Amino acid sequence: MLLFDAKVLDESCRYKLYDASPHILGREPLPQAILEHLPADELEEAGAIFDRAERTRSILSKFILRSELSRELGIAPASLGFAKGRYGKPLLSDPVSNLRFNVSHSGNFIAIAISPTDVGIDIEKHRVIEDAEGMVYDYFCSDEHQWLIESGVENRMPSFFSLWTRKEALLKAIGTGFSTPLNWISVMDRNIIAGRWRLESIVAPQGYSAAVSWQV
Repeated sequence: MLLFDAKVLDESCRYKLYDASPHILGREPLPQAILEHLPADELEEAGAIFDRAERTRSILSKFILRSELSRELGIAPASLGFAKGRYGKPLLSDPVSNLRFNVSHSGNFIAIAISPTDVGIDIEKHRVIEDAEGMVYDYFCSDEHQWLIESGVENRMPSFFSLWTRKEALLKAIGTGFSTPLNWISVMDRNIIAGRWRLESIVAPQGYSAAVSWQV
């Protein structure tokens, strides 16, 4: 895997974006060292995924998460234990820590964000979406819809995914995911919900959009 981008946004949040295309596209096998990092239950869970590329994304995402957290905490990757919050968001359970994290993958890329406060990250590969116009009316606020129109037809797809990743990153950070309506708040600004949440679009490969959100 290649590190595509890494940045510390402030003292509360940092992210990394990995290019995993050699493994996801099947050009290179998964190294044995990666498989040895993961406990049997996680390998079994990933092994149940029928699609080879999606199975590889799952394994690599789990490996990156354990590797980055073990580096932060100074413990072996296999020693980490996880639980789920009320809405299914993963949390560290062993060791007990205030460290928060979030992982996203799409296409050939995997993104991870780590913060001492609640954090969410999303990356999406640009693709044609059936009934995208209906989704805009259902999920976007009026100012977002207007911005999308003004972006022009030629920029419609990247503009759509720019907004979508910002929305998903925010909801993942808050921890409610899609149980909260996507049109409940606009994501056009950097500071959200009385300045309690920060939201940034981040550098992404061509044909992708990505965003990260964290509590301040």
